[in-house]
Amino acid sequence: MVVRGAKLVHQASERLKRENVPHGIYQANKTKDNHHLIQVCSIDTLYRRKVTPPADMIVVDECHLTGGSSYQWLTTHENYKNSFFLGVSATPFSPTGLGHVGSGVIYPITIKELIAQQYLVGAKYTVPHKPNLKGVKTTRGGDYSLKELEKRLNEDDEKSGLHGCLKSEWKKLSPGTKCLLFAVSRAHARELRGQLESVGARCGYIDGNTPPDERDHTIARLESGNLDVICSVGVLTTGVDIPSLNCLLVCRPTASHNMWIQILGRGTRPFPGKTHFKVIDLAGNTLKLGPIEAELIGQIEPTKKKNHISNMTMCENCYAAFHISERLKNETHWVCPACKHEMKRIATDSKGREIENTDGSLIEYEPEQWEIDLPNLIDTAKRRGYKKGYVFHHIKTIYGNEIAELAWKRVKNLRRWPIKVAH
Repeated sequence: MVVRGAKLVHQASERLKRENVPHGIYQANKTKDNHHLIQVCSIDTLYRRKVTPPADMIVVDECHLTGGSSYQWLTTHENYKNSFFLGVSATPFSPTGLGHVGSGVIYPITIKELIAQQYLVGAKYTVPHKPNLKGVKTTRGGDYSLKELEKRLNEDDEKSGLHGCLKSEWKKLSPGTKCLLFAVSRAHARELRGQLESVGARCGYIDGNTPPDERDHTIARLESGNLDVICSVGVLTTGVDIPSLNCLLVCRPTASHNMWIQILGRGTRPFPGKTHFKVIDLAGNTLKLGPIEAELIGQIEPTKKKNHISNMTMCENCYAAFHISERLKNETHWVCPACKHEMKRIATDSKGREIENTDGSLIEYEPEQWEIDLPNLIDTAKRRGYKKGYVFHHIKTIYGNEIAELAWKRVKNLRRWPIKVAH
């Protein structure tokens, strides 16, 4: 197994120990037991030392992050030309494709199914504040520029929204809640830590420069209940396993689906008595990118990033965010499933844009059931690698040809549909 970073080496080794699997380690000065058939290897150590342990099968962890020179060296090395590569990732989407790791995508189970089978825990989302990101530039990787986001930190909170209403949201949480907070920069994380501490929260701090021992000690204090929140920046999105964690405070806007799913993944670990975890989203990511179940399909060939439709809506009363299919109905309005507040029914055009009356007010509209079902069918078809016709025939079977033709007008113009997915 090949991973990046000492933390992931340690995690993989500890898991193998729990399963009583003999193994060795290739990782800087901790290299040992290299006579075993199974080795947990740091890619940096292998690349720096130009070591190629004999292997018939190579498991590449977090394979969506393997586009750099070290992994290219590994996957193209002469010693591994006959080896089988298995890339694994919870977010197997990369605009550059995954062809350097494998020749096909295996999609054995969805996050939604893992939650249903209780291998993972689902989330409840609240979006009490949305930042103003108008004009914020993105990087070549497609995410917001951190430098651009940091500029907003120098503006007032009302405009930037990057501080939002953190203190008031913290006060609503139950005693004993254990939180991770994700910030934009070190200055931002320290500012937020100060805000929380001013209302009585016990806070720790971790960034990329935090020594490993201090980092482990801080996480242990959160697990033991001696801290309420760990404020972090640039870390804790991967390589962190805190099963008792039950809340995420997200103050870091992202346009990256992978980054968002990795952040949400920190809360999904099962723990006795844990039925769900809370996401307090002060960055508006939920409404753009959707819940953790909104997965993208990995692509072998390079591709531009897909348009992602989250199909999430938000209650203007309690700020709960949920999939549109979860809305309740009475005779005249949609109803929030969290607080039972009556919500407006808003009309949208074929591209999901809200439609206004001539006076500028939004047109209220009650979508038909097939319109509610359509986004879910599209998501299913994309996830499984089906053609667009799957959606047409499914709608036709349930609602008839006339409705299917209406649905087809919306589906046929969708771009970047997955062409082929291997199972």
